Amino acid sequence: MKNSVILAIAVSLAATSCACAGGGDDGIAEEHISAIQPEPRRMNVKVKDVLPHSRKTYTQGLEFHDGMLYESSGEYGLSFIETLSFPGLETVKRTRVDDRFFAEGITVLGDTLYMLTWREHQVLLLDPTTLEEIDRRTIYTEGWGLTNDGERLYMSDGSQYICEVDPVTFERKRRVAVTTPAGPVFNINELEWIDGRIWANVYGYNNILIVDPSTGYVEAIVECDDLLEPEDIRRSTDVLNGIAYNPESKKIYVTGKRWPKMFEIELSL
Repeated sequence: MKNSVILAIAVSLAATSCACAGGGDDGIAEEHISAIQPEPRRMNVKVKDVLPHSRKTYTQGLEFHDGMLYESSGEYGLSFIETLSFPGLETVKRTRVDDRFFAEGITVLGDTLYMLTWREHQVLLLDPTTLEEIDRRTIYTEGWGLTNDGERLYMSDGSQYICEVDPVTFERKRRVAVTTPAGPVFNINELEWIDGRIWANVYGYNNILIVDPSTGYVEAIVECDDLLEPEDIRRSTDVLNGIAYNPESKKIYVTGKRWPKMFEIELSL
C-alpha cells in the first residue's frame, strides 16, 4: 500500500502483528478455527474486456454504486476521491482530500460513502452524490481496505486480520486472521465483497485472495501477474490494487496503482 513498506507473506504460525488495534486481549471477538484447513485453489484470470485507467491514479479503493464507479487515490498532498462514468470512465466529480490525509479504501453502505485514511486514524463519511464530507469517525489502527456485505463493514489494517466493524460507531465487533495452511497472510489490503466472500489484495503481490469471512481461510489464490503487457509498465507503475464488483452486470474489474488499464476478468482453473 505504501512505497516505504516491505512486504512478505508470512509462513510461520508463530508470527505476530498488532492487528486491528490489539493482540487478542482487547475485547474483540476473535474466531479460532480448529478444523484442518485445506490448501487454497490456484486460479487464473481470463480477460474479457480492457478499459482505460489513469496513470496518475494511485488506486486505493474501487467501488460500484448506482451505476457509477468510485475510486480513491492515495499519497500525501495528492489524495482524491472521484466518481467515474461507466464504462467510459470519465470523471464526473472529483474532490481533493485534505493534504494531512492519505486516502485509502472506500465502500458505500446505505447513503454513506466511507473512506479510510492511512495513518491518521480517521474515517471520512462522505455524501456519495456530492463527495462532500458529512462526518468522521476515529479508529485506532491504520486504515487500508474496506468493504461491506450490505449490513456490516469489514476493514483491513495491513496486518493479517480482517475486522468486522459497526457502520455507525466503527466499534470493532469481530476479527478473523487470513490464513493458508502455511500460516497467516500479512499486508491484507483492498477488499471487495463478492458472492459471500471477501476478495483481498495483498500489498506487494499481483494476486488476489478469496477469503471465507467466517473463518479467514484463503479458499483460492487468483494469479494476476500477466495482466499488464511489458510495454504498459513504466518506472512509476506499481502493484495490483483495486477490485470492483458490478452488482448490475455481475462482472468483476481490477486495476493497479498507476496502471494505464482496467480489466474485466473471469476466473479460470
